[in-house]
Amino acid sequence: MDFLHLFIAQYPFIVYPLISVGAIIEMDFTLLTSGVLAHEGYLAFGAVFLSGALGSVIHDFLFWALGKRLANTQRKRFWFFDLEKMERFLQNLRPATGPFVFFSKFIWNFNRLVLVSVGYMKVRWRDVAIHSILASFSWSLVLVSLGYVFADKTALLRQRIEHASLIVVGVIVVIVIFQSYTRKILKKYFLNGEKTQNDA
Repeated sequence: MDFLHLFIAQYPFIVYPLISVGAIIEMDFTLLTSGVLAHEGYLAFGAVFLSGALGSVIHDFLFWALGKRLANTQRKRFWFFDLEKMERFLQNLRPATGPFVFFSKFIWNFNRLVLVSVGYMKVRWRDVAIHSILASFSWSLVLVSLGYVFADKTALLRQRIEHASLIVVGVIVVIVIFQSYTRKILKKYFLNGEKTQNDA
């Protein structure tokens, strides 16, 4: 039993809360990595899954609360986002605010914008909590499982390096296309009309 395994065995009350904190800050990387560690026997799969889901729910609540606080201060901007544009956009979706919160969980960084907007609109947390919980548990399970499976396939990918390379290139292309599409949406609905330095 090496040092890491021994440390986790002796101090689970430190390790699993750290996973929750990591999920609040950067959920994808934290849970993918934790899934790999679970496959290697360092962490318990179920405990990682629950810790990640808990951290994700806390993350959602904090960003919802931030939006509500911004509404109380009557601020119109937060960082480079136009809060009034965000509010107008979501007002059209108000009857389906809960499902929108759910599906935004699976879109990189979009979830935070939606949660701040929902809080800014002063939608009650209890009206979106169940959607946040369902999305958090679903996404946590997906990410931990991906890390677990990827760890199991690592040796195979090393043996088939040409296949692995194609997969990596394909993932990069998808990410670039997705980010470009997301940027257009952000410019249209969320960003201030001012040009950024990159657009100047």
